[in-house]
Amino acid sequence: MAAEIASAYTVLALYSTDYLNSEWCTSELEHARQLRSTTALPRRIVLIDIDGTPVRPPFTDLVLLNGSDRMARERAILDLYEDTE
Repeated sequence: MAAEIASAYTVLALYSTDYLNSEWCTSELEHARQLRSTTALPRRIVLIDIDGTPVRPPFTDLVLLNGSDRMARERAILDLYEDTE
């Protein structure tokens, strides 16, 4: 997964309580943040909040989008896609 993160333009995480409590997920997110601070990629790291979990440090500097229901998640992803064209 580290290689995919290093070559991604956008890293997208479906942020939730389970995500935040996963050591694996948070370590991947931290890896993306470290890469972004030292290399050109990833250019964007985006959290889509799917259950209202408050974003905690050190992730408060990331883009946070509403994904409270399926339609909101789809809209958030479409907006990201349109922003890259």
